Amino acid sequence: MNYFAPGVREIGRRGVRLVTTLRLQLALRKRNEALTELGLLGWQQADFDERTQQQVDEIHDVERVQSHLVNEAAERGSTIRALTSEREAARRTHLEQRKQVEAELRKSVEVREQTERQLAAMRKKEPNFERRIPELDRELRDLNKLYSELLLMEKQTPKMRQELIRVRERIVAIPNEKSDLRTQHLRTASDLRRLEENLRPLADAAKAVEQRLRKMDADWEERDAALQAEIKTKEKERIAAERHFRELETAKNNPYLKVGEVLAGSGIAPLNQPEALAKVRRAETQVAQLEVALDQSREATAAEEPQELRASLILCISIAVVTLLLFLLVLFH
Repeated sequence: MNYFAPGVREIGRRGVRLVTTLRLQLALRKRNEALTELGLLGWQQADFDERTQQQVDEIHDVERVQSHLVNEAAERGSTIRALTSEREAARRTHLEQRKQVEAELRKSVEVREQTERQLAAMRKKEPNFERRIPELDRELRDLNKLYSELLLMEKQTPKMRQELIRVRERIVAIPNEKSDLRTQHLRTASDLRRLEENLRPLADAAKAVEQRLRKMDADWEERDAALQAEIKTKEKERIAAERHFRELETAKNNPYLKVGEVLAGSGIAPLNQPEALAKVRRAETQVAQLEVALDQSREATAAEEPQELRASLILCISIAVVTLLLFLLVLFH
């Protein structure tokens, strides 16, 4: 009794069957692709039975839906382009209008600030009048007292007479200066009232322009958001239509496969591409060869003595496991 040969043969056969199975799966996929291609190329040129005709009718229905989806996607794309152009045009218009309003705002603010500066400067001068009048009154009293004292002196030198003349002239000038100060004060007060009255409408005008600018921005943001939302909605609809089209294109493969099987079974090749049928024949031949190889391998396994094969497999596997463990032990130590 050979304890090794049956197990070694079976391990070899199982390895070959694994590779052959993988090759068979690939060959089946290629055969189905070839049948689908054959159905796609030749489905319009043959008469079918009622069951196969249903597959053909299904293809017609799917293509009608696909045609509608293509038109729908194109319409959504056109709408998206139109909305995008509208959005860009609205953006340009908004920016141009905003520039004009900003220029108007700058001019209004500049006039208001200029008036505020003039008003501030006049308000700084106003306390000077209130302070200067009492100062002149004190000076006039002091001068009158000095003038009286100088007049009471018996001996007056030329220097004293010049001082009398200076004091007298100053006494006469002070009332005129006070009158001028009062006049200037009244004029300044009038100018202050005028500037204050002018400042209110200027401030209101600047505030109105600022509010108009904010409203323009708010309106634009609302419109832009609405356009952007509509564009996103149309884009989602377009993507959904294209995705549905692709799903239907994939769904057509099964009807084409069924039609291709009928065409291949009947030996009908497409008129414009007859090599499609030959491609199916080659794929079917390869599938048949691989299936035969698998059957022969299984028959060889079945021909082995079961108990002897089982014992041999256990022995071979045990030897392989021990060998692997020894190799790993040597490798890591």
